Amino acid sequence: RQETVARKAARDLFASLSNGEQYITTAQLERRIREICSTTLRKDSDDEAIDDDSPEGARALDGEQALEPSQLQSGDHIHSNGTIRTHDVDDDYT
Repeated sequence: RQETVARKAARDLFASLSNGEQYITTAQLERRIREICSTTLRKDSDDEAIDDDSPEGARALDGEQALEPSQLQSGDHIHSNGTIRTHDVDDDYT
């Protein structure tokens, strides 16, 4: 279930970035994951798709790098200082 929530949040955030928004904060990521988690817990047993057509506005972060979809899908790798990794996640496992 946690992986499903993380993937849904990553897809939604990537959609926001694809709509011209350049940055996403860790606070926005955390808030979005919490929203999806609470929605998932309330979901009916017939496994209907979650409908969410309202992406949040992004706030600018310090730094210049935009995130890739694969980086958003690895949202569980948030640094303790509040930033998201901007390198390949595979580097962590080699």
